[in-house]
This record gives sequence, C-alpha cells and structure tokens, in this order.
Amino acid sequence: MSPLSSADGYAVPQDTTHNSPETSKDIWSAETCRRFLFHFAGNSDDTAALLVQPGALEKESDDESSHSKLAIPVKHLAQGDCVDRGSQGEWPSIAADVDVNRGVKKHVASINNIERIRQRLAEGQICIGSGVTFSDPSVSELIAEAGYDFSWIDGEHGPFDLNCLLQHVTAARGTDMAPFVRVRQNEVNEIKPVLDLAPAGIIVPQVQSARAAENVVRACRYPPHGVRGFGPRRGTRFGAIPMAEYLQQAETDPMLVIQIEHIDAVNQIDEIVAVDGIDIICLGPNDLSGSMGKLGQIDDPEVAAAIDAVADAVRANDRVLGVSTFYSPETFARWMERGVRWISLNVDYANLFNASREVVEAARRTNV
Repeated sequence: MSPLSSADGYAVPQDTTHNSPETSKDIWSAETCRRFLFHFAGNSDDTAALLVQPGALEKESDDESSHSKLAIPVKHLAQGDCVDRGSQGEWPSIAADVDVNRGVKKHVASINNIERIRQRLAEGQICIGSGVTFSDPSVSELIAEAGYDFSWIDGEHGPFDLNCLLQHVTAARGTDMAPFVRVRQNEVNEIKPVLDLAPAGIIVPQVQSARAAENVVRACRYPPHGVRGFGPRRGTRFGAIPMAEYLQQAETDPMLVIQIEHIDAVNQIDEIVAVDGIDIICLGPNDLSGSMGKLGQIDDPEVAAAIDAVADAVRANDRVLGVSTFYSPETFARWMERGVRWISLNVDYANLFNASREVVEAARRTNV
C-alpha cells in the first residue's frame, strides 16, 4: 500500500504516542476512533477534523505495534458504527474532502441530518421519532440523546411561534436526530417561513386529495418546480454553501410528509400516492377515525379497514408509509405488519406524565 499524505485529502499524524489497547484490535468502535482523533488534535497540526466515516480507516502497515502512519479520512462516523478490516486484512478507505492546510473540513454533515433518515429508509430500516409540544428546546436535545431518529415538532397543535420552532430545529444540530416540523395547514405562506428554518422535513396535515398533495410540493420547491419564495438564510448556512449547491439540494430538500387523516383522503388514496415529490405518506389514525364518526376507535373494524386501504396503496406504489401514534408493544407490532417504516411514537408530555406517575405509584406501594 502506497504511503499517504495530507495532499491526498487525509489527516496523517506523523508522531504519536497513543497506545490504547483498543487501537490494536481489528475492529475499531466509533468511540475509539473519536478518542484517537482527539489525541491527535492536541498533538498534531496535521489533524483536519475530529470525525471519520464508517469504514474509513486506512493503515499504511499491518504492523499493529506501529501507529506512526495512521491515515484517517475526515468524514462523519455515526455512533455505534465500526471500522472493520476487509477479508484480506486491508483497511478500506474513502477519500476525504478536507482543507488540511487550514485544519478544517470543507464540507460537514448536513445541517439537519436529513441524510440519516434517507439512508435508513434506503436500507429498509425503521425510523423512530417522538412528538415535541413543550416550548423548551432542551426537550429536542433530550429526545436526541435518548436515541430517536427524528423529532416531530408539532406546530399544528403545540404552543409555538416561529422563533420557538427555530430553537427546536437548531437544538437538533450536533446530534444524530433529524428535526421534522408539522405546520398548521397546507398554505403557501404558512409553510414558507418554516422551510426557511431548514428542518429535515415538513409535515403537512389534512391532505385530502391529489391536488392538495401537489400544492404541498409546489409550496416547498422553488420555481420552476414550485412557488416557494426565496429567502433561505439558514439553509445556505448563512452563506457558507455556494448558491448553486444550495439550489440543487433544495430540489429535493426538505423531505415532504403528508398526513392522511380523513376518510375523503382514503377514498382518493390511489391518486394521492401517485403524486411525485412526496417522500412519506403518514397516517393520522385519530383524526381519520374522527372523520368516520368514531373518534379514537382506531381498532374499530371499519376504521382498521380504512387504515389498511391506505397501507396497501402505499406499499403497492413503493412509497414510504408513516404514522404518528402512541406506543404499546401490541399496537407497534400491528403498525410494523402494515409496513410502516417511519413512525412517531408518543409525545413529550405523555412520556413525562407516564414516567412520573410510574415513579410516584411505585414509591407509594413501597411505603405501604
């Protein structure tokens, strides 16, 4: 294997004294890689950044006793990912786009982790989120730390102004969680300022026809594909992203989620799922049941049949099915059987109430 240098786009420490036992293993955990890089950050001017991409370590030599030439492509390594050797003992490599002379990354992960959601869906994994209704942005930080893939920031029912929504969206930056914002209604001027907060996704309630779904796409895309007004600010990282690059991203970002929560939408579901540009078709079982005169009776045979009709149409068109619902092992299993791949479970106040009540009741039982 040829020697690597900073000219190749790698951060190449030239002098190390790092002798952690973990670095002699064939599989390096994300945390080990981070510690290794943090060590170099204090000892080498050549270290360009502190994160690496899964599978992106390359050693110049197979000699485990020597760490004088460890080349680390500078990209993002997700928590829990590992760097593993190939079948011949080689270290796979991925070129990094870095500015080693300045010691900083040219490009970093997205501002909202949208790529994480897309990758999980592309790999057939389930995306799990939770609802946010409290105004304190620490709630978003908390559910990110708890391990959720996305947040459902409820601008339809929550007590949020635009600035409060912004605080929740920005609280997710630096975590592995993608912030999604539900807007109040399917209206251009309602959606526009939320888009400019640069969330990973926009959730639009009460979409009841193909025309309404088309209006969602138009509201969220710039001309000529839509009617979104131009004023991105945060979406361009305040100017750090070249305009041409930003406009290309904006053709598909943010992700668009429409809610099917009325029987009229169920009756037109084949036309709705055929609309281009919608990323996720999300069931709203409570409002759906309410539109059928059976509010909250989501297990009623008639309501269940309507839900199944939506799920069947989404699967038949190879689209992503989502739902926002409460959690129980039984209901979760049923949603998985229906093919749900993007699911928001519970909401902040319910989680807080249930956990609080569980503690106080357990304490009172113990004291009897």
